[in-house]
Amino acid sequence: MTLAAEQQTIDASTIEAFDAQMWCFVGNPFDGFKIYNKAAGEGMILSSSTTMSGNNGGSTYPILMDEASLPEDNNTTWDITASTNISGINGFYIAQHGITANKMNLRDGKLAYWSSGADAGSTFRVLNLQALYNAELGSIVSASQSHQGYVGALKSEIIEQYQSTIDALAAGTSSPEAYVTLYNAFNKPESTIALTDGGYYRLHCAPVRGNYVLSVDAENMGLKSAAPSTSDASQIWKAVRTDDGKYKLMAQGYAIGGDNSLSLVDETEAATFYFGKNLTTDSNGDPNLIWFFDTTNSESSNSGNTALNVNQSHNITLLPNRYGASAWLVEEVKTLDVTMNPVGNETWATLYLPFSVTTPEGVTAYTGTQKDENTVQLTAIEGGVIPAQTGVVLKGTATTCPLTLTNDAVAPVEGNIFTGTCLPISVTPETLENYYVLSTLQGVIGLYWPQEGTTALAANKAYIDNTPAAGAAGYRFVFGDDTTVGIDGAQLGQPSDAPYYDLSGR
Repeated sequence: MTLAAEQQTIDASTIEAFDAQMWCFVGNPFDGFKIYNKAAGEGMILSSSTTMSGNNGGSTYPILMDEASLPEDNNTTWDITASTNISGINGFYIAQHGITANKMNLRDGKLAYWSSGADAGSTFRVLNLQALYNAELGSIVSASQSHQGYVGALKSEIIEQYQSTIDALAAGTSSPEAYVTLYNAFNKPESTIALTDGGYYRLHCAPVRGNYVLSVDAENMGLKSAAPSTSDASQIWKAVRTDDGKYKLMAQGYAIGGDNSLSLVDETEAATFYFGKNLTTDSNGDPNLIWFFDTTNSESSNSGNTALNVNQSHNITLLPNRYGASAWLVEEVKTLDVTMNPVGNETWATLYLPFSVTTPEGVTAYTGTQKDENTVQLTAIEGGVIPAQTGVVLKGTATTCPLTLTNDAVAPVEGNIFTGTCLPISVTPETLENYYVLSTLQGVIGLYWPQEGTTALAANKAYIDNTPAAGAAGYRFVFGDDTTVGIDGAQLGQPSDAPYYDLSGR
């Protein structure tokens, strides 16, 4: 708790200066303790008078007063009693000497009184400065360094600015004041990332449920294990801000919605969510990193089953947003990594996404035009920006292609023979020959019938759709100069034991 600047009150919501954090306890367990603050100066004592009122609606709360000016009967002593395992915290509570009903308690960022049993709001801990860093700052810094996109965590430039101080503290070679410097620098809204309209995010479910992210699987929502890097478009959610300050959440071209707000629907039927800090009552997660998505409540609330929640069976449900399982870690996503398939000295892949992306240097995206019954002419996309819902073939030399996510409203490409899917498509032996997917046949890269035994076309890949089957066994690629890619004159047919890459890159 910190001495506030005005009226000598105690503010538990911020830490403003080093001396304001320093408290001195003078006394003993029998007669009670007097409590002084270093920043307040000599003679200023924390008064526990129940008759003293502040200007906050006439409410009563602990306040620092000049000890010499207080009447002799004024109660300026406090009892300190252990409060074991309150909401998972081992600490103590502070009550007026001899009056256990008047405990200090956190109310709206200020210290007030609490007459019921000791709870998390009336439980205190005394930490040395290094422990404060490890327990409070360290968790924010480590999360920010390993996942620098978490909303609520620090911006990467803030970490870089104070990296030398962080390293010195971690090595035990810095001063106590450095802990306060970091705390003051990190606990500012401008130091953290904000949810933005049109931004892309991964939603990590409540820490009490494990390391999973909200994903789109077929036409439903589910959870997938969080990958170290973002390489799965089904885990990327776009936040679309509405006029009333809420957000639509969209992935793979669908939105969360429906009667219970837990189905995938068209954007026109989308539910809208308030986004706010989750003040959990049954979880000990870091409040700087945990957020809620609630269809009704704009603040943390115990009323109404209206917030996205993950139950013990890992099903998506709705519960109040103050439950730990309604808490989400929100990770900003800026790139999508696509695995490229090596063919000779080149690498290839197909792509179909619900959002526009930009290709990196060294990778070219192509649309296709059917040249004859066995050939597709490739045309490079100008500017490297691939429009949303556009099937393309990627060609490069690296095994991974980092695409930059954009909100560019790029016009679709006319006459493109490539289409694709954002959701897996089930196929049967009878329908296999309706589709042509990326593979090689006798060294020739092209789009051919899927391999025998294929049961589904993977999400976010491009293909040629000829329904009903056109009879062609496959399509080789040529560029604008009619140069065939690979070995010319190869016999086209369904691949068997030849090197082959299916839609998943296998």
